[in-house]
Amino acid sequence: MYVHLANRIEPRMLIVQGRALDELLSPIYAFLMVLAAVTTMVYPGFPTDMQAQMIAVAAIAQGTSVITDTIYLDRFTHVPELARMGANIELKNNVAVVRGVERLSGAPVMATDLRASAALALAALVAEGETHISRIYHLDRGYEAFDAKLTALGARVERVRE
Repeated sequence: MYVHLANRIEPRMLIVQGRALDELLSPIYAFLMVLAAVTTMVYPGFPTDMQAQMIAVAAIAQGTSVITDTIYLDRFTHVPELARMGANIELKNNVAVVRGVERLSGAPVMATDLRASAALALAALVAEGETHISRIYHLDRGYEAFDAKLTALGARVERVRE
């Protein structure tokens, strides 16, 4: 997997080579069964800020997952971007039905907010090939040195100009 993150404000792009973390993530892959159902709620319920990341995980989990956001009904802008990578997601109002696929493929995608950028980066880490994520200023806003941390784990990440 190769993830390429691009920033419009400061023309930088982060590139991550896919599947570079397979050895590190293999114990996690073994547990990716069916997420089943996740519904966001106010504290102490499941946080809406993790909804996008859970959809990214559900995209490669076995079976079908249903993820409902009861807090922000329009917080699904990452769904079409994950679909570009091969995710099988049907969205109706505030409910995403995610049918897990065997693998995702690298693609050019665009981060639309902080949570979406994190979800796209997670998907890119397990995708085959190279993923280019533009508008990474969203990611930078909420995750300090995200690319450096991924690189420290063994991911192939590069920040470049668009």
